[in-house]
Amino acid sequence: MELIFELLLQLVGEVLVQALFEFGFRSLLEPFRKEQKFHKGLVLFAYFMLGLVGGALSLLLMPRHLIDNPIVQYANLAITPILLGLAFEWTGKYREAKGKQRMMLDRFSYGFVFALTMGLVRLVFAQ
Repeated sequence: MELIFELLLQLVGEVLVQALFEFGFRSLLEPFRKEQKFHKGLVLFAYFMLGLVGGALSLLLMPRHLIDNPIVQYANLAITPILLGLAFEWTGKYREAKGKQRMMLDRFSYGFVFALTMGLVRLVFAQ
């Protein structure tokens, strides 16, 4: 029972760290508003690069894995990007419902790519 609690706590911690980084980059991404026309591949590449930067910064702050079990690390890599992509999609829908403008980051695909890239960097380079 203690092992399950520890694994769940580590998984939640990893999701929260990536979510904080994604929401932190939100303020840097104001130029990527919906009404502006950007090539979607270029925007996707920008979020990929931001994921690399976010992963590198997270390694400076936390050089060790939050999750010790390799199986749970891979499960985290599969689950976290989906959860964060959904969170950003829901954020966009919430903004629209409140009459605010939806940012490009408020799409599942961009949040997914950012979180996946950041998670891969952490998986490969964290100790």
